[in-house]
Amino acid sequence: MKLKFNITRFGPALVAFTLVLVGSLIALPNDEKQASANQQVPVVVAAKDLASGTAASEVWNSIEVRMVPKTARAAGAFESVAEIPDGVLAYPHVVGQQILGSSFSENQIFTLGAGYVAVSVRVESQRWIGPYVMAGKSVNIYDTNITAASLVSSDAVILGTPETDNLEPKSETVISLGVKQESLTAVLVAASQDRIWLVSR
Repeated sequence: MKLKFNITRFGPALVAFTLVLVGSLIALPNDEKQASANQQVPVVVAAKDLASGTAASEVWNSIEVRMVPKTARAAGAFESVAEIPDGVLAYPHVVGQQILGSSFSENQIFTLGAGYVAVSVRVESQRWIGPYVMAGKSVNIYDTNITAASLVSSDAVILGTPETDNLEPKSETVISLGVKQESLTAVLVAASQDRIWLVSR
């Protein structure tokens, strides 16, 4: 009789306490997940648009560290500027885009794709500076003989040049080009005969 009385008296309170306890235990992991999702972490992002082939030294001056939710940081994203490796950007980046380990290649030739080689040629400034300044790094290369000009390398890329500010039209400069393997011989012949001319694509 006494046991039945105690169950009747304290049973509802015990059930209520049990429900509250179970509910708290169920809710607690969700709270932790929510807190983890809202946690802010550092990530390196581009502070301006960056072209494919941009050297790491230039990238270092064109990035910033932002705090983002942990769930928004991409896999492989750098957390600090010090993590940026040597090399060049393997593909273009826009403002705010996260910088990843896969963002970099060892050198610019790798960014051009299979079948490209690098070559340096000596050429008058007037033969390359116009297309480079006005249209960028992508060029076609022509062999200009006495009678005609013939295309010897399409889809070439200017990889490196001297500063352009004080160059005279007839100044000879050494520039680096990325050209397709099959056009290398023709480019070298044209360069050796002082017949090379670069035209924007």
